[in-house]
Amino acid sequence: MESDRQSSRLWPFLIGFFAPLIPAIFGLLYVIFIEPEGSSGAKKAIFTLVITPLVALGVLIIEYYFEKRVMMYGTLLSGLILMIPFLVWLMNGISNM
Repeated sequence: MESDRQSSRLWPFLIGFFAPLIPAIFGLLYVIFIEPEGSSGAKKAIFTLVITPLVALGVLIIEYYFEKRVMMYGTLLSGLILMIPFLVWLMNGISNM
């Protein structure tokens, strides 16, 4: 019985963790393969870092509305992990002004 209960909580957590990454992966693939060759790697990284937290925030609001608490924890963890590089980049840019 315990294994069934734990697995039922694992899948929503994993869905919540990877859901914000899907649009970022598609966006990164678009920037890599469709955008002209002259674009820099920094532009691609910034695009990924900016779109993922926005999607995570939207998914988090939806999960809060439908009371999917375990899925919400996965999204919070994913958002925090992906926001750290963005905040480091932002603070580095502010300090160089």
